[in-house]
Amino acid sequence: MSTPTAAVRAEGNRSLLSIANQAVPAIAQQLQSLAVVGLTASPVVRDSFTIGEVPKPPPKPELVIARSGTSGLQWPVPPYQFSDGYGPRIAPCEGCSTFHKGIDLNPGEGTPIYAMADGVVVATSALDDGGLGVHAFIEHQIDGQTVRSTYAHMLVGTLRVSVGDWVGSGQLLGNVGDTGQSVAPHLHFELHINGGYIDPVPWFANHGL
Repeated sequence: MSTPTAAVRAEGNRSLLSIANQAVPAIAQQLQSLAVVGLTASPVVRDSFTIGEVPKPPPKPELVIARSGTSGLQWPVPPYQFSDGYGPRIAPCEGCSTFHKGIDLNPGEGTPIYAMADGVVVATSALDDGGLGVHAFIEHQIDGQTVRSTYAHMLVGTLRVSVGDWVGSGQLLGNVGDTGQSVAPHLHFELHINGGYIDPVPWFANHGL
């Protein structure tokens, strides 16, 4: 590669090649310089938060009887869900009767069962070995009559009373279960007056419940 003749033509005491060599650094310096004007550093903004305990849901209210009638009476469980009434019926299971001597209430398995009135426990079974399963019988004196109440099909292990115990109205007896001749968890509840069975629903209605 040869240098063009014009590139070495003398100009005064300097050649064009020497002039070019001096101009390149100046051009390179101009191309590599960068001036930033009018920009200011922005502050870094960070989210602020605190760590606390997750709030717990409020406890579910216990199922209780809202009101009582005369003589301190109350339903043994909330009387909102009846699955079978008193009287003739088609037997719902093998060994079940065709005449229902009580009523079936199904507020849900595990629901507390309470004594309907003051009285004395006259019979119990803590075993799932009969038609009534785990159950209790209580005798009361109401309006000059002997009234016996029956609470059947309780959960095994939940019976809270024994024969001879004095119980008050609203005292916990056990929990709704599915023992004995039963097709689903429920309370089978009976009333006997002077040895005969009666329908609990009108009887309770006559006493303000």
